[in-house]
Amino acid sequence: MDGIYNLLSPGKNTSRDIQKMLIKVVGLKSAGLKHGTGRLRLKKRETATKAMIDTTAMLPKGALRAGMSEVGLDLNELAVEATDFLNSQSWCAEVNSIYYDRGFPKVAVFLANVEPRGDADSQVWVIVGDVPPLYLDCVDHRNGAEALAGYVLVFTWLIALYAKGEPLDDTPPLLARGSLTPLELSDELADNLRSKLVLIRNMIFELWSLEMQCDISDLDEETIGVIIEAERTHTAD
Repeated sequence: MDGIYNLLSPGKNTSRDIQKMLIKVVGLKSAGLKHGTGRLRLKKRETATKAMIDTTAMLPKGALRAGMSEVGLDLNELAVEATDFLNSQSWCAEVNSIYYDRGFPKVAVFLANVEPRGDADSQVWVIVGDVPPLYLDCVDHRNGAEALAGYVLVFTWLIALYAKGEPLDDTPPLLARGSLTPLELSDELADNLRSKLVLIRNMIFELWSLEMQCDISDLDEETIGVIIEAERTHTAD
């Protein structure tokens, strides 16, 4: 595979796993997600494994009682928010079922089975809470820990683009919790989101590092900034 695998000189201290994640998740060169109208749209891959994620150890929405909390927020309300978020997407005709996978204070990971439109996937991860909501595919993210890493990747990429004054046309929209009102990225919002991304990454290391298939120790704004610069240079050439 070509593209940004070969963009960085051997002397750069940049994780190759982070480069691979950017290729798969945000669509640099060989995309696992297809861009469209300023947001990421799930796209089925012909060669991808179609095995569904096992939900045996997860809690279905029906088992989430009102007031039930494991993350400092009402899990039943978060399940509704995750469902509403997916139903707002043009590629999702209906959410058939949704399961709580894992979480920590103010962040929850759900797995949803959906009735897709077009070539979209029928099973997706969705992350909600006191953070902007985001959905991620289940092919490149085999479990909830990897979905959280993908979340950190996508929004760290967004912040790095913003910091460099790059256009954000191909980034997912920042949406307010609950209302799903679009938010305009500002220095204050970027700083707030940046601190939450650090927390999420630290929680992955602390709780679920053994579930990760790749090294995310270099998953930070500086590393992604180097990759963005290399991509821009490559495109200019």
